[in-house]
Amino acid sequence: MLDLLHKGAGDFAAPSRVVIMTALIESRGEPVTDWSYPGKYKQVEAYADAKLLALMHTYAQARRHEGEGLTFNAVSPGAVKTTLGSKAGGPFKIIEALTNPFVRILRSRRIPPPAARDDRWRTFLRAHAKTILAVDFFHIDCAVSLTQLYVAFAIEHHTRHVHLLGVSRFPTAAWVTQLARELTADLAEAGRGFTHLIRDRDSKFTAAFDAVFTACGIEVIPTAPQAPRMNAIAERFVRTARAECTDRVLIASERHARVIMAQYVNHYNTGRSHQGHGLGLRAPDDAPNVIPFPAPPRRIRRRQFLGGLINEYQPAA
Repeated sequence: MLDLLHKGAGDFAAPSRVVIMTALIESRGEPVTDWSYPGKYKQVEAYADAKLLALMHTYAQARRHEGEGLTFNAVSPGAVKTTLGSKAGGPFKIIEALTNPFVRILRSRRIPPPAARDDRWRTFLRAHAKTILAVDFFHIDCAVSLTQLYVAFAIEHHTRHVHLLGVSRFPTAAWVTQLARELTADLAEAGRGFTHLIRDRDSKFTAAFDAVFTACGIEVIPTAPQAPRMNAIAERFVRTARAECTDRVLIASERHARVIMAQYVNHYNTGRSHQGHGLGLRAPDDAPNVIPFPAPPRRIRRRQFLGGLINEYQPAA
């Protein structure tokens, strides 16, 4: 067999390839020394061990014949109709009974896999970036009371400007609705026009919360269940705030958390450059039509925030 593999099959110019069939159940397998399974033979375990052995055999053959022009692949066929589930019993029989109808439908209608990715959500975000606002929560661990404090914020998609809405140990639906009223009042006073609000499906976002924005002409768009990437810009701010601030500070109380978050959000909006698409390494509150000129090192001044945890560098006046 090896001689035929080395010579190639027929007139094919491609190198010989060995394909070994495995299965996802190999993750339950264990290396076996005695295949007779004395006193504890189970069909499912034996099948999993055999598939694991096939995978190990693929790696062993690939190393043994390295440089000889042979290719070894291990392939899982996916969902295949077999009698293993019915014979094994237990949960495997239930899984087979639940999946068989879907397998029959896919086979009968010959439904192919999707040929292209659905970019409708990405296109929507890019087209309406200037009028999209996103809200979310994240928690802070209090080092003294050993409790969690919840931070509510809103972020503008186009500029990444963050609005710190509030910090509370008990984020009730009434509290969240009041934050929505204060945010819409501030936006109206500043003349900021937003048409869409993205939020997740947290139970704190009630119908009263949505009604506050709907009354201002802002359409509320809930994200799909378990789809954090639909609110990716807000989720990215959560990661940034934790990595640069809250994970590096011992929070003593709710008041302390408000002070810390207020200082960090001020730094985020005015002194932290952003690398998002079209932001040009500018802070959210930087004037978009101002081009900063490089300054010599001797004219650069450092300003510290949060006790030296964060530094800002600006040209001297």
